[in-house]
Amino acid sequence: MLHALAACLTAGLANIAAARRVKLTEVRSTVTGDIDLNGILGLSPDARNGYQQITMRFTIKDDAPAETLRELVEQSRARSAVADPGPVRPCTGDRPGSSAFRFRGGGRACR
Repeated sequence: MLHALAACLTAGLANIAAARRVKLTEVRSTVTGDIDLNGILGLSPDARNGYQQITMRFTIKDDAPAETLRELVEQSRARSAVADPGPVRPCTGDRPGSSAFRFRGGGRACR
């Protein structure tokens, strides 16, 4: 998940910069997360099954003002499908008795 988040936000940042004609010469992203493995492994019903805290840092080389860079990063975060995947619920397979699951986000119905 952390790699997907880093890839999505970094690519989004580069695309938004290009659309706004901001020339970036280098972008580095670092993402870290705090997770309690007791939740994932089912060893503790009180432990969260997922990340508690995720931090992402960008190092950007360019000639734009700092405020422009903050706006680019915020726009990338705000529009990221990975950072905000929306509501997800499991849907049963297409055929009666099917054990396959598909996942649908947003308000769309499962079909």
